Parts: sequence; C-alpha cells; structure tokens
Amino acid sequence: MRKVLISVVAMVLVGTASVSAVDARPPRPPATPKVAICHRQGHHLKWRLKKVKVTTVIRHLLEGDGLPGGPVPGQPGVNFNDKCKLPKPPKPPKIAICDIDRTSTTRKMIDPRTLAEHVRHGDVVPGGAVPGRPGFVFNDNCVAVAAP
Repeated sequence: MRKVLISVVAMVLVGTASVSAVDARPPRPPATPKVAICHRQGHHLKWRLKKVKVTTVIRHLLEGDGLPGGPVPGQPGVNFNDKCKLPKPPKPPKIAICDIDRTSTTRKMIDPRTLAEHVRHGDVVPGGAVPGRPGFVFNDNCVAVAAP
C-alpha cells in the first residue's frame, strides 16, 4: 500500500510540476496585424496580392508597390482591382476594309490589330487601289471607282 501511495504522490507531483512549468512561460506577444498590398514582381508590370506587416506598408509603397483598389504606380488614371489585377485596356475602334474574295468585295469592320493579316491575304482599305484594275480605287463602300 505504501508503494502505491508513493507512486500516486509522485505522479501528482510530476503532473503538477509540468503544469506549473507550462504556466510559468511568458505570454506570447500579440501578432502584428497584416495588410494586403499589390506587390510588384521584379521590374516588370506583374503584380501579386501579398500580405505584409502593417509596420512595413510605408516602405513597400515607397518602393513602388500599391494597394488593392488604389492607383497603379506609374500609370495615371489606372487603378488595381481588389485582387491587384490591372484592368484590360480598351479595345481600339474598328476600321473598315474591303474584304476581297473570288466572287465579290465586301466592306467589313475589323480590329485594327488584324489589319496586317488582312492586307497579306489581299484585302484593301477603302481608298486603296483595286487589284488588277489600274486607275481604280475602292470608295468608302468598297465599290471600285475611277481614281481621282
């Protein structure tokens, strides 16, 4: 019985000692709050959403980073969205071409970024020369008329 009593007392003392050792640790300091920024990736205009300590936000902004929803550094009038993505640039206005195929010529409106491709396969802009008809040009409606 005495051995059992000593064992129980020893377990209680060891358990108490470990609990008081845990309680004796100093409390952890509160975590520093973090803030979302739009962080520039290298020297390119690639941005990513990044959380940084609130104490480093000013440094990041001075180094060229931005804030979600705020202005994009170096691009006046352009703002980040809430995920640090840049808005898509507006599409350029379409331009007219005279689309020439084997049997007819049709006026079409195209994206000016595709003009070179259209010209390569034989299309002409209004006012341009009619292929195979010297002295004729296409008017604004893509009708062949005598050149002025």
